[in-house]
Amino acid sequence: MKAQFDNQLLSSFALWFDHTLLKDGEAFINVSGKNAVFYDVTDTWSLSGYNIYSAPFKQFVYDSSIANATILTGVTIKKTNGSTFLHGINSTGLLGINYNEGQAFIASGALIDVESVSGNYSQKEFAVKLTSEPDEKLLFETRYSLRPKFPQDATTGVAENIEPYPIIYIKQNGSYNEPIAFGGQDFTTTEIRAIVLADTQFNLDAVCSLFRDKSRNNFYLFKENEYPLNYIGSLKSGIAFNYTGLVAGKRVGGGEGAAIKEARISKFSSQTQTYNNLTSNVYSAAIDFEIIKMRVPS
Repeated sequence: MKAQFDNQLLSSFALWFDHTLLKDGEAFINVSGKNAVFYDVTDTWSLSGYNIYSAPFKQFVYDSSIANATILTGVTIKKTNGSTFLHGINSTGLLGINYNEGQAFIASGALIDVESVSGNYSQKEFAVKLTSEPDEKLLFETRYSLRPKFPQDATTGVAENIEPYPIIYIKQNGSYNEPIAFGGQDFTTTEIRAIVLADTQFNLDAVCSLFRDKSRNNFYLFKENEYPLNYIGSLKSGIAFNYTGLVAGKRVGGGEGAAIKEARISKFSSQTQTYNNLTSNVYSAAIDFEIIKMRVPS
């Protein structure tokens, strides 16, 4: 199926949301030293000819336009004989890095007599993930694990089937077209919801405040070939992604942007019995964005 406008809008919104959270909210932590060790999780995620090594944290920052963030571009493999080898993306031995899952795909042949695998990176304070799941399932049925605190003595990586919080889910909640001019030009209005699951009231309020104040702002639309990650969640061809640089040549008025008409905050009450089914110490809210775009539907 060929990608349509809704696909472009939602993925572009998610990139803008992630960039804004990292840039304006500075919602990341630089990880190095003993916390930068990766652990073999091949048994839970297999790939022929490669071992999967996972960090204790996910997701990784991959936007090089974020000031002071460390972008992971390779891993250090320390052998038992003391020698150290750095494998960059697309070099022999490293297939790629899955930034959203916090994983490195390393050729099995490069892991003979390995003592440790490590790499410095920036961990997002909030994972950002697209979803189509109902709100009720995300809030009341899914059991979440609190992401390990930093710094800490981690002993294992995070498996792909584990969904740690803090996390923000982004989903589309409906849309409609309204004719505004002869020739078939419409206003497309799209409702996008961000469900925020935080570990403290402070962080929840900070995220909600940041994005409430983005009402009447614009964001840019990305073409399919401009999306930064490939099928394994790694940067395409190892090329660094720079959000600011990529949008510098785009024009909102040239059909390459959309507008945030309004952003509304809804807090979930902890006084209801249904809410008590949620993992304890999860602070949650919904941010509802009304997105408008003038376009000629195909």
